[in-house]
Amino acid sequence: MRGMAAIACAAFLAGCAHYEIVGYYAGWKDPIAFDARDVTMVNYAFIDFAFNDQSPALARLAAMKRENPRLKVMASIGGWTGSGPFSDMASTAASRAKFIGAALEFLRRTGFDGIDLDWEYPTDIGVPCPPPQTCERPEDKKNFIALVQEMRRAFANRFLLTIAAGSDEKFMSGDWLAQLARSLDWVNLMSYDYHGSLGKTSGLNAPIDRDPRDSTRASVRESVERLVASGVPRDKITLGMPFYGKEWSGCAAVDEGLYQPCERYVAEFDFTDLATKTGFTTHWNAPGRVPYLTKASTGGFITYDDERSIAEKARLVKELGLRGAMFWELGADRDGVLRRAIATQLPH
Repeated sequence: MRGMAAIACAAFLAGCAHYEIVGYYAGWKDPIAFDARDVTMVNYAFIDFAFNDQSPALARLAAMKRENPRLKVMASIGGWTGSGPFSDMASTAASRAKFIGAALEFLRRTGFDGIDLDWEYPTDIGVPCPPPQTCERPEDKKNFIALVQEMRRAFANRFLLTIAAGSDEKFMSGDWLAQLARSLDWVNLMSYDYHGSLGKTSGLNAPIDRDPRDSTRASVRESVERLVASGVPRDKITLGMPFYGKEWSGCAAVDEGLYQPCERYVAEFDFTDLATKTGFTTHWNAPGRVPYLTKASTGGFITYDDERSIAEKARLVKELGLRGAMFWELGADRDGVLRRAIATQLPH
């Protein structure tokens, strides 16, 4: 499979385009209806570290794969709230071998195509660590490299191996990602969440290019170029796209509410639920090439992606010579509006 992927990628670089379109499937929203023709891969999120998930979704996805032979199905491990066990698991050769053995048994049993590792984040765990677990170590990145090298040897060319990668400078510093990428089929870049629940300042979730007014200096393009500069080849990067919005309230009524102090961060919500947000005015941020909404009566501010901005990001995939697109997640776009915007732009 790895050899076939390399051939497909070489073909696309020569002009005979085939792009990966990777959609995450949030298990807690199961069942999720979607057209398998809109994606090339489904990442089921999340399988536990013992690989003993009994969710009916696994059987449904395996059946969908049988009906659509070109569709690949992966088991994703970790996530923002589930990455705690990574540090302990990757810390010794014996614990890594046990994990890899369980992964292989799972893949043979289910017919899935591979494993997607979503460690958020080596040396910098995102959520509080429950005792007696050790959730971060200075050597996490070195151990992650050892883990993927050993998984690649065990998987050989039979199964795929990918990771979800953070988009910030801290995650990408050093040469560790270049070493990691040598053993991976590709990297799913989480190029979003540049503004959000950790702050009370309104901002754009995933602008394509940086707005000069944005003090965070963050953008999708800059994240891609930073990942490339860290040593990950362009043809091993899928560009992450958010199928959700974020809302603040009580934002200062200056510059249409953008980059303003707000009273509180309200919540994250699915793109499909945008229709329930009434009384807002639509704006377009030209530098970022993304929309946003404001509500004068409440100081409301919403950042999100729509069909236009998602199509712009799909075109960016082609402009930058990337392997394809990734999005979080299938259940947030229940009508398939954003999925089709990607599929229309990227031959797959």
